[in-house]
Amino acid sequence: LGVSGDSCSSGRHGLYRVATEQRGVFDVRYTAAAAVGGKERLKMKILLGRFLLCALLLLPQYALSTELAGSGRLIPVSSTRLAEVLAEQHGKVVLVNFWASWCTPCLKEIPILVDLAERYRDRGFELVPVALDDPGTVDVVVVPFLNKWFPDFISYVRVDMDMDTVVSVVDPAWDETLPSSYIIDRDGNVVEQIQGGKPFDVFEAAIIPLLDD
Repeated sequence: LGVSGDSCSSGRHGLYRVATEQRGVFDVRYTAAAAVGGKERLKMKILLGRFLLCALLLLPQYALSTELAGSGRLIPVSSTRLAEVLAEQHGKVVLVNFWASWCTPCLKEIPILVDLAERYRDRGFELVPVALDDPGTVDVVVVPFLNKWFPDFISYVRVDMDMDTVVSVVDPAWDETLPSSYIIDRDGNVVEQIQGGKPFDVFEAAIIPLLDD
């Protein structure tokens, strides 16, 4: 992961993923990677990195952690399982929030969403957060981060290697902006998309009409 100024990058198919914060929104796009040492050397590094990651994930100590220091936990979820989770919430108003530990607006939004869930859970509201961090960084990045800042936070965390795969469950046309939240009505329909770090009243205004329906 490379960090320069207001951007973060990680190699993927010879490209760098660039996440730039603009007006509280992380816009993730791809730019051409510098071919340091030639394209073949870059290709070998990518292949070697993938091989090492796969090898590490096979070791027990690198398995996804499911427990945090507090009462929170991280729950590994695939795209198939996320679809099942949302189906199980039929009859409730659901807010699916896609976030990542490297996205500053996402982290500012977490306490807001937790407050929203606590305030309206008794009226049939459910928060479903999904962390989009690389599955290989959960133990070394996400768990320590949450233990420091949100030890009681309960969130799903993707296991699919591509972020788009899990987000496509609710938005096949996702533009890779984080944070991205989706409001789902009691009938299971996605009725609103909210992107960028937003204040409490924006989310509240989106769910109250659905809770009253």
